[in-house]
Amino acid sequence: MNFKKNIEAIAKHNKAAYLELIKEREQNGYQFFYEGPVLSVVDPAGNKVRFEKKVALKLERIPKLFVLRGIGDGSLLSNVLSLKETKEVLLYEPHVDFLKGLLDHNDFATLFSDERLRIILGTEQTNISMRIANYLREDSSRLMYACDMLDFVTPYTDHIADNKKYFEIFSKILDQTVRDIQSTATPNVEDAFHGLLNTVRNFPDYFLQPRLNQAKNIHRGMTGVVVSAGPSLSQSLDLLKEHQDRCVIFCCDASLKILLNKGITPDYVACLERIGETVIFFKDMPRLDHTFLVAPAVVSPQTFAAFKGPRLQFSRDSDFENWVVLQKGALNVGASSSHLCMVGLHEMGCSPILLLGQDLCYDPYSGASHDQGAPEEIREHGKMLSDGGNGHDLNVDVEGFGKKQRSMRWWLGFRDMFLRLIDDYGISSVYNMMPPEYGIPISGTERIDPATAFNQFAGTPVDKQAAKSSLLKQKISRQQLLDEAQTLLVPAVESLKFYSAKSLAVMREMSVFFNTHTPDVRGKAHEEKYRDFFKKLEHDQTEIISQGNGFFNRQFFRLFIALHRFVGIKMSQILHTHEFVNNRQEKQMCLLFEWYSGLHLWASRALDLIEDQNKSRWKLW
Repeated sequence: MNFKKNIEAIAKHNKAAYLELIKEREQNGYQFFYEGPVLSVVDPAGNKVRFEKKVALKLERIPKLFVLRGIGDGSLLSNVLSLKETKEVLLYEPHVDFLKGLLDHNDFATLFSDERLRIILGTEQTNISMRIANYLREDSSRLMYACDMLDFVTPYTDHIADNKKYFEIFSKILDQTVRDIQSTATPNVEDAFHGLLNTVRNFPDYFLQPRLNQAKNIHRGMTGVVVSAGPSLSQSLDLLKEHQDRCVIFCCDASLKILLNKGITPDYVACLERIGETVIFFKDMPRLDHTFLVAPAVVSPQTFAAFKGPRLQFSRDSDFENWVVLQKGALNVGASSSHLCMVGLHEMGCSPILLLGQDLCYDPYSGASHDQGAPEEIREHGKMLSDGGNGHDLNVDVEGFGKKQRSMRWWLGFRDMFLRLIDDYGISSVYNMMPPEYGIPISGTERIDPATAFNQFAGTPVDKQAAKSSLLKQKISRQQLLDEAQTLLVPAVESLKFYSAKSLAVMREMSVFFNTHTPDVRGKAHEEKYRDFFKKLEHDQTEIISQGNGFFNRQFFRLFIALHRFVGIKMSQILHTHEFVNNRQEKQMCLLFEWYSGLHLWASRALDLIEDQNKSRWKLW
C-alpha cells in the first residue's frame, strides 16, 4: 500500500524516476523494520544497520538548492523540505532496489508530492549526466542556485556495496555538468546585447508574420524529416531527393544550400543564431515561395532580409521576444536548429520523424565537422574547433555505432537535449538515419538505415502546399499587434524601465569600486550590493505581479531576475579578476552598461509608441 501511494506521488513531478521504479526488477532482500523509533535495515548480505532517528541541520546560511546523495531513511530529505527558504532539492539514489524496498515500508507520499523535489536514479553515467543537465535546464533559476548549492551525503547509507564509488562519480558529474552548462548558459554579454537590438530592429515586421503555433497539426500523419549538415548527409541526398514529395522536410540553415544544389526544396528551414554571420546561409539564393523560414526575433535583420520567401515566427519559452508581446504557444525548441526542426515537425503533427545528417561527431574518415557541401566558413570553423583553436578544449571520444568517435561536449549537450525534448513533448517514433560507421547514438531514437527508413515510412506523395498556403493568410495585422501590446506590454515595460534604471544606477556605483579599489574590496562590495538589490527585487515582485496581466508579469519577472543573476555572475568574474587580459574586462564592463542602457532605451521607446497609436509611429522601429 505504501509503495503505490509513494509511486503516485513521485509520478506528479518526477516522471523519469517513476518509470524507472515501476520497471520489473529483482528484490534483493533488503528488509526494513523499526526498533522503537529508529529505522533499521538488513541488507542482502545479512548486515544490519540502524538509521539515525533525526538529522539536525545546523546551517549559518540556507542556500536555495540542496543536493542529497542517498535518501537514507528520509529524515534529512524531510528536514530540508521543511525549510521555507529551500527552493529546489535534487535527490540522487544509486540503488533502485534499496529505494523500492524503502518505499514499500515507509509512507513518503507527502515528501514526494513536493514540487521542489527532483529525483535521479541509477548508476549509468551517461544517464546521470543527461538527467542532471535536463534538471538544470528545466528552470533557469536552478543554474543560478547551483552557484550556491549545498551538497549532503545522507548518513548511514555506506552499508550498500559501492555506494561511496557511485556518490563520488555523481559528485564529479554534477560539478562538470554545472560548469559546462554555465559556460554556455551564462550569457555572452555582447551576444545577448545584439540579440536585444535585433529584436528591437525587427519589430514590428517580425511580429506581423504568421506564428508557428498556427501551424498546429497541419501535416498530421505525414512523415517528417529533419535535415542537418553532418558529414554523413551527402550519402543520403539521392534517397531524400527521390522521396521529397512523400515527406515534410524541415532543414537547418547550414543544410539549405546543400539541398537546393541537389534539386531538393525543403518545406521549412530553421535559423536560431543572432549573429550576423548566419546571412551566409541565405545569400545569393533564388526566391523560395514554398519554403518557410522559421526563426525567433533575435535573428539578425540582415539574415531576414537575405532570405527571399515566407516566414513563420515563434517565441522561445525563455527569450526576450516574450517581453514584446505575449506569444501564444511559446516553445522550448532546445539549443540547436536541429532541435527546432524536430519540435516544429512534432507541432505540425508529423509522425514518424526521421533525423538525417545528425552525426554529432566528426567524420571518422576525413575528420570534417560538416557535410562537404556546407558553406566553407562553417567547415573552417569546425576545423578550428577540432584543432582546439580559439581556446576550445572540448573534444572528447565517445562510443559511436561500432567504435569510438571524436565529438565535442556541446554536441553531446545537443544529444542530451534531443532526449529531453522527446520526453517533454511526448514525441513518439523518432528514427536516427545513419549510414554504417557514422554518428553517435541519440537516446530516445532508434537507429535505422536511410534506405530502409524511406522505403518503410515515405509512402505515396502527400499534399503539403495547401496547408502551407493557408499559413500565409494568417498574418497578424498591425492593429492586432498594437492592441495586444497595449493590453499586455504596458505593465511589464513600465516595470522593465523602472528596474533597468535601477540596474544602471547599481552598475555605475560598481564602476566606481572597479576603478578605485583592490579586487578583494571590489568583490566584497559587489556581493553586498547585489545581495541587497536582489532582495529588493524579490520583495517587490509580489506588488509588480499584482498589477496588469498576472501571468505575463510572472513570466517577465522570472526572466528578469534570472537575467540579473546571470549578469551578476559575469560581474563577479570581472570584479574578482586581479589582472586584465587585453582589456577584456573593461570591454565587458562597457558592454554591461550598453546592455542595461539598451533595455532602458527599448522600454522608453515602447511606452512612447503605445501612447501614440498613429500607425506611422511604427517607422521608429
